[in-house]
This record gives sequence, structure tokens and C-alpha cells, in this order.
Amino acid sequence: AVDAAKAAEEAAKTAAEKAEAAKTAAAAYEEAAKAAYGEDSAEAAAAKEAVATAINSTKVQTAAKAIYNVAGQQIKTLQKGLNIVEGKKVYVK
Repeated sequence: AVDAAKAAEEAAKTAAEKAEAAKTAAAAYEEAAKAAYGEDSAEAAAAKEAVATAINSTKVQTAAKAIYNVAGQQIKTLQKGLNIVEGKKVYVK
């Protein structure tokens, strides 16, 4: 579980770095279009739209909830009876 959390954290960091690089590239594209075609040109407007649609945030998927039975064994799905989900008792009929 700790390794999965570290992997998710690294993936989020990598995704955030890629998102920042995409934002920087889109902003450079917009500036180049403004310089080449003028501030109010259609090309500059298209470049601005490209910046607006760039990746602005990332979401990290959390690990699956750990589910245990009364004996303390980890199980994949809820079973009839008493289950422990995230430290809370859950009864399934």
C-alpha cells in the first residue's frame, strides 16, 4: 500500500510537470502568433484558444479501499456479514 501511494505520488508529480510544460509551450505559441500576425489576428485568437484548452490541473487516483473480514484477512469485495472498510465496521445482509 505504501509503494502504491509512492507510485501515485510520483505519477501525479510527473503529470503536473507535463501539464506545466504544456502550459509554457501554449503560452509561447500564443506569443509567437501575436508577434507574427498581430495582436488582433485570427491566428492570435486561435493561439489564445489553444492556451485556454491546455491541461490546467491533474487528478490523482487513490488506491482502492482496503476491505477486511472479522478475522483480519484482506478481501477484494464486500461479503455477507461484518466487514471492515477504512477502519469502519460495515454490515452486509
